Amino acid sequence: MISDPFRGFFDDGPRSPRTEGLVDVPAARAWFEVVGWGIRSELYLYQQPLEGRCGPRATLNDRAMLVLSSYDYLGLIGLPEIEAAAIDAVRSHGTGSGGVRLLTGTTSLHRDLERDLASHLGTEAAIAFSSGYAANIGAIAALFGPRDLVVADSRIHRSVLDGCAMARVPVRTFHHNDPAALRAALADRGRARRVLVAVEGLYSMDGDECRLPEIVALKEEFGAYLLVDEAHSLGTMGPHGGGAADRFGVPGSAIDIRTGSLSKAIPAMGGFVAGSEELIYYLQHGASAFMFSGALCPAAAAAARAALPHLACGSDRRARAWANAARLREGLAGLDLEIGGACSPLVPVIAGEDETAYRFARNLWDRGVWASAIVHPAVPRGRARLRLFATAAHTENDIDEALTAFADIREKGLISAP
Repeated sequence: MISDPFRGFFDDGPRSPRTEGLVDVPAARAWFEVVGWGIRSELYLYQQPLEGRCGPRATLNDRAMLVLSSYDYLGLIGLPEIEAAAIDAVRSHGTGSGGVRLLTGTTSLHRDLERDLASHLGTEAAIAFSSGYAANIGAIAALFGPRDLVVADSRIHRSVLDGCAMARVPVRTFHHNDPAALRAALADRGRARRVLVAVEGLYSMDGDECRLPEIVALKEEFGAYLLVDEAHSLGTMGPHGGGAADRFGVPGSAIDIRTGSLSKAIPAMGGFVAGSEELIYYLQHGASAFMFSGALCPAAAAAARAALPHLACGSDRRARAWANAARLREGLAGLDLEIGGACSPLVPVIAGEDETAYRFARNLWDRGVWASAIVHPAVPRGRARLRLFATAAHTENDIDEALTAFADIREKGLISAP
């Protein structure tokens, strides 16, 4: 059974925004059409309500499912000591902070988290935001403007591009993970006063690592600044789970701005910016997303802090996640499915057109496997996919069960290679 989050709104056929309505805009009309079709076709699998913790197994609508699209890379959701830290924080600090950080919302929990984050990342300081999305927007909009230039990887996260739009800073993209293309872009900076290079440590749609040493060398050669989004690399990369910089042995001082999430390998919520003390002190007063957002709730701050030691000492968990990913990739490749050339715990299965991805996800759902379809505009048209995550909490039997479902779908001709 699939839950209908729209409560029958689309039951009577196509729906369009009322002509005089607030959402009578082209984007809304397009989404109403697509979502309505998805609901009536029973292909809309988004916003399905969990009935308990997320993990390798979860219950949805009274049905046990094998979960292949959870961000919980290290399997830390439900770890007793992390839950205990969150519970203690509620008892000592309440459920909310009572304000924005700049006024009455800062607690000792925030300060402790930021200190430990900086230590873990090898930077002078760090600042916590309400989300990773807010961290990217806040940093870019506070630091850059129309006279500057952002040179971003063509597959950079949407939050970086939205931050650039807010800052009204021109953006130029370079071919994905291609240092030669980055060099060409940096050599043609025009009249830009300052240039920011923006990349991801581990790319969120393809699962490939950035070529950080070459990127650092280029940013130094051309006198640019560098932002590395560590949302998916924090915890998964490096001997101490410190992200791309840890993975490649790049000192924290070589990266001007490090951003990331507290809701992926770290099982909490929120985001962060890490860097020099002067950067962090400025963002406390110059980043709108920090100044005008409610402070991170005490439970999230405490849970995030309690998770950091498990990242630093989590080599066994990382090894399991990567081993499970290798097993999953090998099995999918044997089914002649396109999975890209990366080898991280993030495994894309390219379906092609959006509708193909939706039907692929539904076929897996019918076999008890929950895998999210990722479509345009999150990925280019014609490159829709299932985005799978092999985690430390999965067993070899879980991976084999998933591969059996994929094999059955391929054998019955329900999906073909793009």
